[in-house]
Amino acid sequence: MPSGSGIPLPASDAMKMELEKLLGSWAEVSVERFGEAQPGRGIVTTISIPIQDKSVAMPGDLARSNETVWTRHLPRQTPEDALTTRGAFRVSIDPSKEPKQLVMSSPPHGRLPALGIYKLEGDSLIVCFSPSQQPEHRPTEFMTGTNDGRDAILQIYKRAKP
Repeated sequence: MPSGSGIPLPASDAMKMELEKLLGSWAEVSVERFGEAQPGRGIVTTISIPIQDKSVAMPGDLARSNETVWTRHLPRQTPEDALTTRGAFRVSIDPSKEPKQLVMSSPPHGRLPALGIYKLEGDSLIVCFSPSQQPEHRPTEFMTGTNDGRDAILQIYKRAKP
């Protein structure tokens, strides 16, 4: 049943709709850390479903229904250049929270997860996360440079045109 009817969607349907909104390629347009703009890197992030992307699968690893794979690519110098993969991350989302939450991990490297929040606004994806693995350091706002000394990174992406 559509969410506009006032009747909540079952969790699996709501999650599926949220994942469908995230899928595709996103071009990084800005990065901020400690309240200051960072140099542009031109990175393109492709968001896919784990079953379709074996680059971050581990033996015996089954994808959960709330997981996506974010594969980061360096920009091409010419249209003929091959994409250079910069890294791949497993990202679990929880769109039921306000703001919506995410957890980024980097298997099989075993890095501890980064905790963050995200929102979709039209053709923009806004992500704010803390490199700290402490749950109390998860951002609650889409900003960096807070006075409490916590580190946060704010990234803004635009949906890449096919």
